[in-house]
Amino acid sequence: HRQGQFYYRRQDDTIQKILDEDTVTVTSIKYLSQAGTLAVGFNFGSFQLWRLYNPVLDYSSRFSPDDVAVSHFVVQEPENDPRNFVYLWVGHDDSSGDSLSSICLYQLCFARKNITQVLACFMMNWK
Repeated sequence: HRQGQFYYRRQDDTIQKILDEDTVTVTSIKYLSQAGTLAVGFNFGSFQLWRLYNPVLDYSSRFSPDDVAVSHFVVQEPENDPRNFVYLWVGHDDSSGDSLSSICLYQLCFARKNITQVLACFMMNWK
């Protein structure tokens, strides 16, 4: 944020879009415990994934002026899959009822999976 502007950035720090700060709201937020990541959805339809254990922006979805607000995140981890994947469903919905709802599936791939002492899985290092 600078001088009343919101800079929607990519993970390489390039600016995708500059928006008026007053027009931007967070419409959905979800902690992905399997990856130590926070998913943040915005009213303009894009979302970002922030790594929390070493604060860094891991992913920014593309900006599209036609997208509706991100309304939901659902995380799914395969039960018997040896690969290091987590699936993220991203829902888009407009509360006005003027548009169709949609949902998109994203596959998050990691280099390794750590098993903690309490037998919890923790994905590490995006691919």
